[in-house]
Amino acid sequence: MLAIQSRRAASLLVLCLAVPMSACHAQNGASPESAGALPTRQLIIKFKPGSIQCSAADIDKLSATTGTRIQFLRTVSGDACLVSQPAPAVRSASPGLEILESHPAVEWVEVNAPLKAQ
Repeated sequence: MLAIQSRRAASLLVLCLAVPMSACHAQNGASPESAGALPTRQLIIKFKPGSIQCSAADIDKLSATTGTRIQFLRTVSGDACLVSQPAPAVRSASPGLEILESHPAVEWVEVNAPLKAQ
């Protein structure tokens, strides 16, 4: 269990270092919501080996079969997928996250958020 958490933390750290700052923070103090764009959140999904591929086609199929609204963005370190979830799902109580977590092909899923040193 500790090894999985360590790998997950390492993957998230590499992801945070790899994502351009403009993707993590709005420029000039304007948030996407204030600029008129619909809010989204990003999820990192790690699939079990030999199951779903980290591709736009497979993420579209997963979205359709689970009823979650997710869109492929790119592959990240550790063969995980970075996907976005549009505004209607964000405003709900995260049922999409719970559905994805319970999918048999999913090893783990987390909200992509900045890490803070403790």
